[in-house]
Amino acid sequence: MAKQQGGPKVGVCIYCGLQKEVTREHVIPKALFPEPLPSTMVTVDACYECNNSKSKDDAYVRDFLIADVASEASPVAQEIWAGKFIRSVETNRSELARTAVNDASLRAVFAPGGNYVGHAYSVPTERARLDRSFGLMVRGLWYHIWKRLMPLDCKFDVYTMDRFFIVEAWEEMIQIGAGMGVIKPDVFACQYLADADYPFLSRWLLLFYSTTIVEVYTIPQGLDFTPRRKVAPTPSG
Repeated sequence: MAKQQGGPKVGVCIYCGLQKEVTREHVIPKALFPEPLPSTMVTVDACYECNNSKSKDDAYVRDFLIADVASEASPVAQEIWAGKFIRSVETNRSELARTAVNDASLRAVFAPGGNYVGHAYSVPTERARLDRSFGLMVRGLWYHIWKRLMPLDCKFDVYTMDRFFIVEAWEEMIQIGAGMGVIKPDVFACQYLADADYPFLSRWLLLFYSTTIVEVYTIPQGLDFTPRRKVAPTPSG
């Protein structure tokens, strides 16, 4: 990658794979972190179009994560709720808050064994939009770790894990020797495993605010692979 004399940097965008003018893009959105930002933020080269497209969903992802009932146990998530989120609500910029006002519903919550644990408000979410955002995070993390572009036709299977399973899932990955990345322990950490026999087949656990795990499988084009999960995927939020 090179920088033109007196001009912008030219390189390969890790999201679209094209050689263009690029800028440094934060793989895990800055919106998820309190100020000041940690020095360990992960950045990659991305073209302006991909950077802008990804950043349009940053606040939506943040609001989705901190609105989850599990985030009530996170002091950092509650700090962001009381600061960035409330300000976005007051200025009518929070898309998720607008949806909550019009479409939220109260639903019963049950533990895996079937025991009733209370009620919580459920807000419809744009799953395709969230899945795309988490998939792009994994694409960026993949490049950051292995310095290889993930094929553009790779499939991303994204699942918001039931909060009752997150401790067990996290410990299982540790026991089998998964790699680990940490930006700020109480905001973002991840674990990952890549298959030795099938390039670009991998499993990721993205842990947000120590309370919410988004599980992502990357599946190469043409590979017949179905993720094995503890429970059937259900919408979260």
